[in-house]
Amino acid sequence: MSDIVAIYALLAVLFCVGSIPLIRLFLNTKRDLFEPVYWASAYFILIFGIRSIYAMLFGTPFLGNPPFSLETVNAWIIALIYAIASFLIFLIGYYSKFGAALAKTLPLLPRHWSLTKIMLFVPLATGIGFLALSVLIIYFGGLEIFLTRKQLTLTAGGTTYLYLLVGFIQYALFIAYITALIHRKMRATALLLLAIVLIIGFASGSKGSVLFPILSFLVIRNYFKRPIQLKHLLIIALLAIFVFPFFNVYRSLSDLNQVLPAAIGIFDRPNLIVHHIMDRFHDMDSLIFIIRDTPETMDFQMGKTIAPLFVAWIPRVLWPDKPVISFAKIFGETYYAPWFAGTGTAPSPTIIGEAYINFHVGGMLWIALASGILLRTLYEYLIHRSFGPSGVFVYVAILPFLLLFWESDIAGLLSRAGSSFLMAVTISLLLAKRKG
Repeated sequence: MSDIVAIYALLAVLFCVGSIPLIRLFLNTKRDLFEPVYWASAYFILIFGIRSIYAMLFGTPFLGNPPFSLETVNAWIIALIYAIASFLIFLIGYYSKFGAALAKTLPLLPRHWSLTKIMLFVPLATGIGFLALSVLIIYFGGLEIFLTRKQLTLTAGGTTYLYLLVGFIQYALFIAYITALIHRKMRATALLLLAIVLIIGFASGSKGSVLFPILSFLVIRNYFKRPIQLKHLLIIALLAIFVFPFFNVYRSLSDLNQVLPAAIGIFDRPNLIVHHIMDRFHDMDSLIFIIRDTPETMDFQMGKTIAPLFVAWIPRVLWPDKPVISFAKIFGETYYAPWFAGTGTAPSPTIIGEAYINFHVGGMLWIALASGILLRTLYEYLIHRSFGPSGVFVYVAILPFLLLFWESDIAGLLSRAGSSFLMAVTISLLLAKRKG
């Protein structure tokens, strides 16, 4: 009983520590709702704090039902202590002067785009995206398989570059909407592209492919039109409540005609909505497994899980035996073997969990510190120093990685975020308006 009390006491500390940036947000009259520290803090509370309370009350498919074993409870206590320490170090890194100082060393992005180049690039990028989408559908064996076999399409290897190219449609959307707000042109194009991106997002089976384009619209509007208010973000929250059960059903059924009736059935039972939403977040479960089962399940890796980052750029079609880049896939075959072995599912190890597997608690703290500094550097560089169409465009292009980095694996995060960052920067340089 005392161990359970200890967990709830640590959860109270976690909520207090995690709320520090959010308190600053409400007290600051010149706040920027889209500064990444606020979203990262809220996500940290969700995946480690709220998930813990949910698990304590209802259990989870992975931890089982309460009462939990003494071994699991002890690992839970240690995991919470390490998570709290990691978040405090993250805040030290974020609010230190290092991030702003690093941002000042980077070359500025173009502050103005050529309207002529934009008019040429938007249809070209859209065409590239549709071509990549067509190749992706053919690769999976046709449209029917792409729409109905989400277990295959969401876990198949060798598709990274194709999905990256499909993202060009989203780039075209961002550029068109920025142009609509700055030059009052391409409004219809932006709305059409938004509809296309959302349709593709629904078809892909990825929740983020629907939620993040809408959130990006609000971010762009926030910086070029008028500040977004908290009430507007409630739209995203309400949309998420609808999207989570719908996508969970869509990804589990092969008959599209059954998706809508099954989703409606979930909304008839509010308790099922809670379970469908919280089942998405298993990050605390992962951290508990890592603390409890390392080094028995996997010995400390001393950087081996991060090393594949250096060959991530090589297409698998050219190197069929290329090492697995995302540690999450290996994590699913080891720590989550009873549930995910052989399925290709990649459960989140969390970025601090993978750091622990590599370098114990010291690795967690260093990764937390580096994460805080990096988030501040990117925010200062893109929104303050390079503010304009280029800065905001690059910012929204990498926004998902900035907001959800806690649940990422290290090499997978850096390879995907790095690719998106370099692609967005290259596009912004190509669209730059010549001086004179």
